[in-house]
Amino acid sequence: MNTLPIVDISPFLLSSSDSTPSAKQTAAKQLYAACHDVGFFYLAGHNIPPEQCNRLLKTVKEWMLTATTDEKEAIARREAGDGVGDGARGYQRLGENVTGGKSVSDISPGMIDSGFQLKVV
Repeated sequence: MNTLPIVDISPFLLSSSDSTPSAKQTAAKQLYAACHDVGFFYLAGHNIPPEQCNRLLKTVKEWMLTATTDEKEAIARREAGDGVGDGARGYQRLGENVTGGKSVSDISPGMIDSGFQLKVV
């Protein structure tokens, strides 16, 4: 696979008369496959204005470039059961990205759930 999958969640956001159970099942299967097989995906059909997405991206990039190490460590990803950690969200230092139990060759630190890799589709 050379590109990330694009998952359209619009069937879940449309009024019930505009969305069929079949469309919802298709979207759910696409989301499952993207999460299970790839681990990352682009989200489409969310109805969030591009300006708002771009503002989020700009804010997160700015924070990543200007926050101190202590500020980043304060929101570091923590394992489930480690205080408020759930193993899924938080700042990761360079080399800490682990997917499917295997270390991933990352080239930059990142924020999980931050939109740092956000692309408007």
